[in-house]
Amino acid sequence: MRAPCPHKRGQSCEKAAKIAALDTRHARASSLADGDCLTWSGAQARIVAHVPLGSLAQFCVGCQWLELGLCEAALSELHTSHTEKGRG
Repeated sequence: MRAPCPHKRGQSCEKAAKIAALDTRHARASSLADGDCLTWSGAQARIVAHVPLGSLAQFCVGCQWLELGLCEAALSELHTSHTEKGRG
């Protein structure tokens, strides 16, 4: 059985301001503007170009997932895969 998100409040979310701040920092870091449309591969390339390893501590301040290290591991894997593609 599924339960609704515990943070949902009407049509919004009690975490909306925190999420918007995180989104804004990531958009600035990736040089994205409202309305930009990217393919998944284009988004990955932009992340590799604009989000260096170790930078998530700055961009993700306040995110509950940061301390788990999953995002940094994914970023590292993304950087590695793009480096390997560049060699082949």
